Amino acid sequence: MYPPWRLQRPRLRCAVLTRNRVARITERGYPVAEVAKRLGVSQDALYEWKKKFSKAPGPAGDDKEAEIRRLQRELARVTEERDILKKATAHFAIGSRATPNK
Repeated sequence: MYPPWRLQRPRLRCAVLTRNRVARITERGYPVAEVAKRLGVSQDALYEWKKKFSKAPGPAGDDKEAEIRRLQRELARVTEERDILKKATAHFAIGSRATPNK
């Protein structure tokens, strides 16, 4: 059985986590299927959260503005991936120095 603190999750924390998940989809440009698989939730749930928590769309801008927004999302996603890879490289570099040579 689960410990009592696992059964009671604060609603505020859940709302913040859900908003962060929706941000991964909308602002950073990750596909819904990928985010759902990583988080272990259904795609339907993510689409519902997206409807509930995403900002209301403004009036339609021209194509250049849409392209700029798309590129900004892609840049944010690629920058995040690069930072993760930098950290992983540093971690493995430190680990390889710690092992003695045979």
